[in-house]
Amino acid sequence: MSQRKRIQSQQNIVLRMILGVGWYNLNDVIACDRHIEIVGEFIQHRARWMYDLADQGPHEFLRNIAPMHERSPSGRPLPGELIKSLSPT
Repeated sequence: MSQRKRIQSQQNIVLRMILGVGWYNLNDVIACDRHIEIVGEFIQHRARWMYDLADQGPHEFLRNIAPMHERSPSGRPLPGELIKSLSPT
């Protein structure tokens, strides 16, 4: 999670530098107004796309590679849990 926050903060800084936006504007508003996907959403969309591609592909061993279980034994979120909130595109 801390790595995601670091990457997100870097994206926010770069967006502000490129667009010349002041520090009084919210990061979410800047990204939304410019139709820029934040890093976390981009990663989730790419992960959903890859899992869908694997499920629909010709290779049997890749199907259901990220099953959506109730809970992980380690307590960490499973890949399916991280992307299940997104609607398939």
